[in-house]
Amino acid sequence: MENQVMAPEERTFDSFFENYENDRLVVLVRDPYTLYAYWACTGFRRRAAERLLGCRWEEMRHALRVHDVKWLQFEGEQDNWHRELAVHSAGGKGSTFISALQPDSAYIADFGVKTADGRFVALLRSELARTPPDGVENLQPAPMLQTDHTAGQKLPGWWKQFDGYTLKDS
Repeated sequence: MENQVMAPEERTFDSFFENYENDRLVVLVRDPYTLYAYWACTGFRRRAAERLLGCRWEEMRHALRVHDVKWLQFEGEQDNWHRELAVHSAGGKGSTFISALQPDSAYIADFGVKTADGRFVALLRSELARTPPDGVENLQPAPMLQTDHTAGQKLPGWWKQFDGYTLKDS
C-alpha cells in the first residue's frame, strides 16, 4: 500500500496503527479516577498467542489487567490488587477507558488473553501511570510563558506579511 495522506476527518484509530510495527500498550491519565489505555499487538505476537492457545486470534478472549502498584516495586506478579476488563481487540488493536480507580495511586496494565481454564496470559505491559490526588479534576498543561522575543529589535518591512510558512502579498 502506498503512503497516502488522509484528511484529519478521514483518520481513524485503525489508520493510526496501519503501518505501526511495534507492540505497545500505553496508559494515560485522564483524571484522578480514570485511565485511558490503547494498544497495538503485532502479527508476530498474535501468531505466538495462537500457537500457545491453539485457536485463532479472533476466537480468543482478550483482556486488560490493571494492577494497583502504589508503594510497590512491581516485578510482574505482586500488586495491591488487580482488576480484569474484557476488551475487544480486532487485528490486535484497541482502546478503552478504565474507571473507578483510586486517586493518588500508581497503576501498570497488562494486555493479554484468557486461556480456556480462565488463566490470564499477558502479551503486553504498560509503563507506570500515576493518578493525581483527588481534587485535580481538570488536568491542563502548565501555561506557557509568553515573551515578546522581538522587543527592541528592528524588524524588516515584510515581517507583518510573514505567517511562518509563506510571505503574503501586501
